[in-house]
Amino acid sequence: MRRFVAFELKVGQTEPEHIGKLNFYVNVVDDQLRKPDHGDGATIGILLAAARDDIIVEYALRGIDSPLAVSTYTTHRALPDDIRPSLPTADDLVHALRDVPSR
Repeated sequence: MRRFVAFELKVGQTEPEHIGKLNFYVNVVDDQLRKPDHGDGATIGILLAAARDDIIVEYALRGIDSPLAVSTYTTHRALPDDIRPSLPTADDLVHALRDVPSR
């Protein structure tokens, strides 16, 4: 199944307006890009924030019909020292993106 996924990344605490904005993005993608007649499923919205309060997230998501998820992330600084060297550097990512053919 083909679906679009909209990501929103926040460096601080999840706020209700972040979820509202993500819902806006999901609705725009569904309206402008999604083609249900080609088998596209509903767009999924994922909010990644440094921290979240589950009560705020619960109230902010209530009444929203779009498939949205809210989660937290960990930076590379929080990873064990033996794992960090296996991650790509910022330069590695830049070079990888340059090698991606454009449409």
